[in-house]
Amino acid sequence: MCAFYPYYAWHNLSLQETSLFTFLAVLATYMLVRERHERRWHLALLTGFILGLAILTRATLIPLAAFAIPWIVLSDQKNNFRRRVYSSFAMLAGLCLCLSPWLIRAKEVTGAYGFGTEFGRALYAGNHKLTFSHYPEGSIDKSTRLIFSSHSEEERAQLAQIGDDEIELNAWYRSKGIDMILADPLAFFTGTLRKLGATFGPLPSPRQSLPATLVYVASWSPIFLLGLVGLWRSRRNWRRDAIFYAHIASFAAITTVLWGHTSHRSYLDIYFMIFAASTVAALFDRYSLWPRWIKPSPQKQGGLARLLPTPPNPVAR
Repeated sequence: MCAFYPYYAWHNLSLQETSLFTFLAVLATYMLVRERHERRWHLALLTGFILGLAILTRATLIPLAAFAIPWIVLSDQKNNFRRRVYSSFAMLAGLCLCLSPWLIRAKEVTGAYGFGTEFGRALYAGNHKLTFSHYPEGSIDKSTRLIFSSHSEEERAQLAQIGDDEIELNAWYRSKGIDMILADPLAFFTGTLRKLGATFGPLPSPRQSLPATLVYVASWSPIFLLGLVGLWRSRRNWRRDAIFYAHIASFAAITTVLWGHTSHRSYLDIYFMIFAASTVAALFDRYSLWPRWIKPSPQKQGGLARLLPTPPNPVAR
């Protein structure tokens, strides 16, 4: 599914971090699942390091990392508790090893530890009355240019007083963004629905040509719907699959307070493909649609196939 997914083919990966971020996020997730099964400290250390590289590529993965550290302990009831705790500490050590140089450098340059100073501006732009002036049908960049050129005289004076202090600017925009949310909760709620519709909906955001839109609808919609069915079918394994729930939930939460395009969500598509594949495999098994030469054998499955629910045994049925 991933190899022939049209959006990955046409999206301009050479000018954005999407390709690198998707690879690092998938690799970190795969290693998390491996570590949950194998409990090797050096694998846990490397997993934390890879997760750190993904965060340095796009900081929106920070909530997932915060979830993964306790998940690696609590999701597995088979291994010794002490061994699970050791895995968690090893993963945390790898994460700190990767992130600490950046954080130290940020402290030297800006005077505060952090992964960037864009959050405040993004929060402000994502909850402004002009946010949906062009977005989601058009690029959010068009809306933000309009937003940042519409400051009042009082706001311009405050910004001029702050000057080029990135930390203070970030704090000012963050405070204004929070005030906008609290001032009109209903507008925030309706905006949340539009943002989630823009990222998870059947139409691409920003809009493409008619042929590209039709190809996108025909490829993403079945993957999304079959993936949801696969997640539901696998609900008994919720401890194991919680890492995938966290991926989706953390992205959705960040999107609601900021904004998102199709390209921002596309790193999640692989996880929907995994569960969509499990649904398709179950349908093929149920109706005996497998050709003899490609029928899967649960005993021989490895790698990511271990994530899939085990197909029912047709002989036993």
